[in-house]
Amino acid sequence: MFFMLETSICNIELRNPTILAAGVMGSMASSLNRIYRAGAGAGETQPYSIKPQPGYRNPTTVEEKGGVRKERVG
Repeated sequence: MFFMLETSICNIELRNPTILAAGVMGSMASSLNRIYRAGAGAGETQPYSIKPQPGYRNPTTVEEKGGVRKERVG
């Protein structure tokens, strides 16, 4: 069985809807290339700045109503 997974987001054509979240593995161009070659549709990068910005101490988690947890890496 074969499924067509192509999609378009803001007029950007992606071969599939899988997008790697920022901070997981996409911090270097070589990592983003590896992720793309492995089949991801896209990869989100961390914000970039001319001035160094301190990150959060890892891991940072927040528990919200209903036991939902959010984690921020970076």
